[in-house]
Amino acid sequence: MEEKQTPVTQTANSAPVEGTSAQAVGGYNPIAQAAGGIDTTIPLLVPDQALELECIKSEIKPSKNDENRDVLTMVFKTTREARLVGGKKAHDGYKLYKRWSVSTSEPHDGKAGRTAEDIDRDLALVLKAFFGPKCAKSPADLYNNPALVEGYKVTATSTIEKGSGGYPDKNGFSFRIPSA
Repeated sequence: MEEKQTPVTQTANSAPVEGTSAQAVGGYNPIAQAAGGIDTTIPLLVPDQALELECIKSEIKPSKNDENRDVLTMVFKTTREARLVGGKKAHDGYKLYKRWSVSTSEPHDGKAGRTAEDIDRDLALVLKAFFGPKCAKSPADLYNNPALVEGYKVTATSTIEKGSGGYPDKNGFSFRIPSA
């Protein structure tokens, strides 16, 4: 039986760091530089391009900010290359995330709140994107079994969602509902 080895990397001014996978290449060690000099921005997709996406994970969990509120989170991957702002390509398999609140809420702090009808409309839109406009599944089917869309493909249009609260802009997308 072969023993698994943990990679060890040494930063410029420290002892070796166990468990890191970065290795010095040509004298350059990527984890040895100051974090302030590393570009941590997320590459943005060119807006308004057609995307083919596959849902690789779909689940409902409590919100990280409020355990009394549930959020449907879907993880998608692109099934073909897409273009990034600046001319680079996003590889096949580039991940995108979409979240919907699936808990009702009262209006507060200038926000409209969420009604059961709002949630039904959002879940119906998701189902129509995956299964077509005449989908026989109900929003309750998706709520009770969010994994039912895993492995299915959808068509979408890329968007850039404006950052807020000190966060940068991020990738977004809108589903394209197939015609009947």
